[in-house]
Amino acid sequence: MSLFNRGDVLALETVGRRTGKRRFAPVAYWQDELGAFVIGGGAAGMATVPDWVRNLRRSPDAAVWIRRSRIPVVAHELIGDDRARARAEALTIWPGVADYERKSGRVIPYFRLTPATTPS
Repeated sequence: MSLFNRGDVLALETVGRRTGKRRFAPVAYWQDELGAFVIGGGAAGMATVPDWVRNLRRSPDAAVWIRRSRIPVVAHELIGDDRARARAEALTIWPGVADYERKSGRVIPYFRLTPATTPS
């Protein structure tokens, strides 16, 4: 996605909901004011929900890979006003998101990936 749009890409590591195996997907992201990663499941306008979305819905414990660093995260699907704010931010970064919504015919989900805290 970053080849065609502004923004950065991370590698999202999830656990496959059927296989239990580690899965990786490149996903465009931005960071919010608290340092969490925000991602959307537009999938370039595909009608089907991306597998990584389904995997996060099943198991929100995941990791992001940025510049060879693995960061454990916990995913929270955004709803209501939080989702509306994420969508608005996505549109400022990637104006093509509106086209993705139209082409897909579905509501694009957004997730906040909060770095997991390690127990002391």
